[in-house]
Amino acid sequence: MLGGTVVRSLVLLTRLSALGFAVVLFAAMNPTLAGDETQRSIRVQGAGGIDARPNQAVVLAAVVDQEARAGDALEANSRKMGGVLKKLTEFAVAETDIRTRGFSVTPIFERRQAGTATPRIIAYRVVNRIEVKVRALGRIGALLDALIAAGTDRLDGIQFSITEPAPLADKARLRAMADARRKAELYAQAAGVRVGRVLEIAEQGVSVARPRLMQATEMRARAAVPVSPGEQRVSANVTVVYEIE
Repeated sequence: MLGGTVVRSLVLLTRLSALGFAVVLFAAMNPTLAGDETQRSIRVQGAGGIDARPNQAVVLAAVVDQEARAGDALEANSRKMGGVLKKLTEFAVAETDIRTRGFSVTPIFERRQAGTATPRIIAYRVVNRIEVKVRALGRIGALLDALIAAGTDRLDGIQFSITEPAPLADKARLRAMADARRKAELYAQAAGVRVGRVLEIAEQGVSVARPRLMQATEMRARAAVPVSPGEQRVSANVTVVYEIE
């Protein structure tokens, strides 16, 4: 009696296994029923960008002094920098728009002679480097002239930037999506199918062109005339997966 029950159970298990295998095989031969949408999809990348004129700039300037004694160099440098800061105040530059970029006191050694054990310190050089944010671009030329007249020893460059890039980034995103749709329609037409609903959207990144650093030679050449900031590009990239109908 027990043996017959075991035999019937084995037969039933075999039939169920065969039925399960048939279902799996049928699903594999019909991707739609298997629920694998990626086998009938188009994946494209879209890119979009928008150009805009910068509306602010950062001027990099430095005051440099060298004296035999460190204290004298520091005093001369502080006096000169005080004049520079006063001139910036006259130009209505806010205190919060002026930042110390670097400060250093470096010993200057005499040229080492043959047989000399340790070179002797002959002077000290003090460098105080600042960055000045300029919100009125039309005044940059006059500001550069004023900085030099006030005692600035070095103009290390100028960088232009966009104050609020977020709205521009959103426009770039919309253009990237439109570009992705255009590419998907193109591929679908070539393949003889139609583009369906969006299955996936993945942003690959938004970038703002790195502010250009105008060198000191350019700054001196343009100090008496308005400086042209040109344009900067805000770009967006996106990957979109569309269903194929």
